[in-house]
Amino acid sequence: MHKRFTLTTTQNWITSTGFKLALQSDTNYNDGNYISPPKKGLKAFL
Repeated sequence: MHKRFTLTTTQNWITSTGFKLALQSDTNYNDGNYISPPKKGLKAFL
């Protein structure tokens, strides 16, 4: 059971990091101070 928990935690970290990087790659992101949603960053993740 411990191994499965570790694997899930690693997968969650990779997924959340990928999502964060996808958002940050959008020029509208502006260090989190965006006026309009960073749609290209959201689309890049999906």
